[in-house]
Order: sequence, then structure tokens, then C-alpha cells
Amino acid sequence: MTDCNDISPEHATSHRNVTFVAIGFLLLLLCGTTLSQMGGAAFPSTLGASLIALILGGAFIAWAKTTRLSIKTSFSAKPAHWMQSCVQVSILIVLAFYTAAVPEYAPLIFYQLCFSSLLQLLLSCVFKREATFSFAVFPIVLSINLFIWFLPQNFYCQLLMVALAIAAKFFMTWKGGRHIFNPSGIAMAIAVYMLLALNPEYWGTIISHNPVAAYYIAPNVMLVHIFAVSCISLWLSDRFLVAIGAALSLAAAFYGGEFFFGAPFAPFVVHPNVFVGITLLITDPVTSPKNRLAQLFYGFAYGTSVSIAIPLLNFPETSAIFDKILFLPLLNLMVPLFQKIPDHKTWARPLSDKRFLLALYALVFITLLLPFEYRMDCLACPEPQTIQAPTEATKIP
Repeated sequence: MTDCNDISPEHATSHRNVTFVAIGFLLLLLCGTTLSQMGGAAFPSTLGASLIALILGGAFIAWAKTTRLSIKTSFSAKPAHWMQSCVQVSILIVLAFYTAAVPEYAPLIFYQLCFSSLLQLLLSCVFKREATFSFAVFPIVLSINLFIWFLPQNFYCQLLMVALAIAAKFFMTWKGGRHIFNPSGIAMAIAVYMLLALNPEYWGTIISHNPVAAYYIAPNVMLVHIFAVSCISLWLSDRFLVAIGAALSLAAAFYGGEFFFGAPFAPFVVHPNVFVGITLLITDPVTSPKNRLAQLFYGFAYGTSVSIAIPLLNFPETSAIFDKILFLPLLNLMVPLFQKIPDHKTWARPLSDKRFLLALYALVFITLLLPFEYRMDCLACPEPQTIQAPTEATKIP
């Protein structure tokens, strides 16, 4: 008989941590069962994911107790993570005022947050021997949901996309440990590549165009709101030049097309959905260059890739979903090349001043992005509208 005093404090703590993991997976099962009933057609996907999570969690707990595995507990609440999450949630909240699709899909977004948090917990326990509780996965999941929704009956694809993003965060890294790809970006890109391999006629039965259509309801309001909240995110990540470079490239493509060809390549200088991409997607400080001039060229390259993707895809309604994602993994791979661009001494000092960059960002927004389709005298909020909620009958025109 083993005396309780023979159990070391370290192993006792490990067992408590393992218990916390077990409780977490149980909560995921209960949460998934409840919310999937609200989601209707998503019930099989969420219930299946919850059962798989419970089985994996139980197997891990049994293995940890058998091997007397020591697991440390850590908690991380970096301002960049929770502030970015707040910015993304604010965009969804504003969209919810104009379309019923967002609140209807909200339970499934919440489920994704639970699913991703516990998946991160399990992966960190298995591969890092550390039970990590953090907000790091929140901006990843919310970023995905600002661009792509799979229909409820295909919600398992949404969960696979989230799981791929979390796996990319853990395993797709350079030698120094930095991410190779933006986690949400690579997950969405793989989903896009698979969808492009299908006949576009079937897309309407697989994904919902509501995330993009919602931005069309109140483009003026959304553009200004995204600009306002992105100032917070860009200040924390110190990536103003990435957004500025992308905006300059998109504006050059728009006005250049209008000047040389008589018509622009796109109906907007920067559509609000694309504006989210250049301010919240490519400005990830881990997967973007550090050097100032490199950031500017990186952003310009991204804007150019979006301008190329719009006519390349040649599907007006669906390009609004895919144009900002199509070339993102390639740009992530090219970050080491961009990083080789040196900072000139003449520009190093002003480009290191956040206040100057914030003023420059505002100037670019007011002079290049607001004219034409978005005017300051057109910022009155339109009457609240609704668009078709995600259903099996949803079709992309």
C-alpha cells in the first residue's frame, strides 16, 4: 500500500492538471451537444467533434496517469491576443446590426472557440508537457470566421479548417520557432484550393457567402469602423507599414486601371472585406517582416496579389472570398527574402515612430480609400437589413 505522503508534490500537481484537462473536455462535450442543437444541421458535426475530443482526452489522461507524466500549467494573456480578439469581435458585432446571419451563426463560432482552445490544450500537453491556457487561438478562429463560413450541414469542414490552423501553429515553424504560415491564412488557403478544384456550381451547397455579403450591406460604415479598430491592432503589432503598402498597391491598381484601360479592375478601391485582410490578416507580427522597408514592400506585394487574384479567379461573387487568401501562403514563404531588404538610415528614424506611422496610415486612408465609392458625406447608417441565413439552399450567384 502506497502512503499518500509518498506522492511527490510535482506528481500531485500533474494529476490535478490532468483532471483540469478532463473537465475541459467534458465541458466541450456538453457545450457542443447544446450548441449543436441550436445550430440544427450542425448537430452531427459538433457532436462528433465533442465525442472525438472526449475520447482523445480520456486516452491522454489514462496515459498520463499510467506514465506518471509531469505536466506544468501556464496561463498567457498577451495584450496582442485579446486586443486582436476584441477588434475582430467588434467587426462581427457591427455586422450583426445589419444581418441576421451573424447572430444565427454565433453559436457555431462560440463552439469553434471552445474546440480550438481544448485542441491547443491537448497538443501542448502531449508535445510540450505543459497545459497552456491562453487567448492565442481566439484571433485565429475569429479571423477565419471573418472570411469563410461552411454551411451548418458541412460544419465538420469548418472544424477541420480550425484544427489545421491550430496544427500549423504548433508544427509549421522555421528553425527559430517562428511560424512559417499565418495559422488562419494557411488553413483558409487550403480550403480555398480544394474549393477551386470543384465546379463553382457546387460552392453554394458547401460554403456560405454571408460573411462577404454582409460587408456589402453597409460598406461605408464598415470601412470606417475597420479603420478605427485596426489602429489599435496595428499599434500593438507595429505593422502600420504593411497595411499602408497594401493600401497603396490596391489604390494604384484601381486608379491605374481606370486611367489606362478606362475601367478599374475592381468595383472598389478597397472593399471592406479586403480591408480586413490588409489590416488584421497579413499584419501578424510573427509571419511578417521586421524591417521597416521590408514591411512596406511585403504589404505592397500582398495588395498586388489581391489585384491579380480578382481577374484571375474570374468569378465576381466568389472572388470576394478568395482574392485575399489565394496567394497568402506564398507571401509567408517569401518573408525571409523580404527581410533581407535593409532599412535605409534616412528612413529608419521616422519609420520607427508609431505616431508618425499612425498619422501616415490615416492620411492614406482619407486620401486614397475614402474617395470614389466611400465618401465622408455618405457615412449615414443604412436601415438594418438581413441576408439569407446559412441554409442548404444557399447558392452563390
